[in-house]
Order: sequence, then structure tokens, then C-alpha cells
Amino acid sequence: MVSLLALIGFWPSPVDKPLRGLIARALRKLHAHGVPGWVDYAFVERIANVALFVPLGAVAVLAFPWQKWWQIATLGALVSGCMELGQWMFLSQRYPSLADLALNTAGAAIGALIARRLVPDETATL
Repeated sequence: MVSLLALIGFWPSPVDKPLRGLIARALRKLHAHGVPGWVDYAFVERIANVALFVPLGAVAVLAFPWQKWWQIATLGALVSGCMELGQWMFLSQRYPSLADLALNTAGAAIGALIARRLVPDETATL
């Protein structure tokens, strides 16, 4: 899990760069079939930032069942912060942002909350 996040977070260029044309074409087709215009490239990127950290939150609940969901979200923020800081310091083609940090943290929180509901644990409390 962490290895995949590190690979994506520290890839030298934006990981979606090779897919931009494909994503743009898919969005045009979706818009032609009635999907609202606000579902654009930026929206897809934001959803991807959230989705990337949902598994981290879920796995962290399984690994640390005594932790509260917000503590797992804090772990997500820490991991995301390290990734954003590393991009800022070492990767000139990457663009770290506080928005990514917030979206990634939200993903970890969502993953933790889902895991809490699906895998109840008597020692865990919200």
C-alpha cells in the first residue's frame, strides 16, 4: 500500500500526463451523453486524490483497530504531507498543493469510516 503511494507520489512527472488525452476524450463523450459540465478534468483529479487514500484508511483500521477514525485520518495527512513535501523539494515537474493534502486526508478518513462499518471491532470506537 505505502509502496504504491510512494510510487505515485514520487513519480518524476505527473502520473496522469500520459492519460490526459484519453481522459479528455472520455469526458467529452460523457458530456455528450448528459454528464454535467462540472465533471471536468479538475473534478476527476480531485476524486482520484480522494480515492488514492481510501485504501490507506481502510488498511490502517485493520492494522490499528484501537485507533479512532480521526487518528487514521491524521495518519493519512502525515503520509500525504510527506509526499507533498517530497514533491516540493525534489521533483521540479510535480506540483504539491494544500488541496491535495486535504483531499488525500479526506480519502483516508473515508476509508477508515467505511472499514469501521464493514469490519466492526469491539475495541474500536468512533
